[in-house]
Amino acid sequence: MKPVGKPDQPDGGEPNLASPPKSSSVSSSSSSSSDEVGSMDCLGCRLTGLAFGVGGGGYIMSSLLQDPPPRGAHKAAVIATAGAMLCFGMYRALL
Repeated sequence: MKPVGKPDQPDGGEPNLASPPKSSSVSSSSSSSSDEVGSMDCLGCRLTGLAFGVGGGGYIMSSLLQDPPPRGAHKAAVIATAGAMLCFGMYRALL
């Protein structure tokens, strides 16, 4: 005697993987606008962004203390990159 299976298991063995899964309802409350998502950052996320920006900017700025110091366009690029990283850290913490 053949074992009786469920409808999605025609032979009583493995589930039929070709059949589509049962539909599940998605709640409309999970969808939110992009404005709400940006303001829902946790404190840990903000502190991590602050540490990344300030630490990265400080590390890049420390290359100005090397002997011999960078000159010309290299010095300007280091200052601009470090300033951008510091601004990113402050922006991430405050906004």
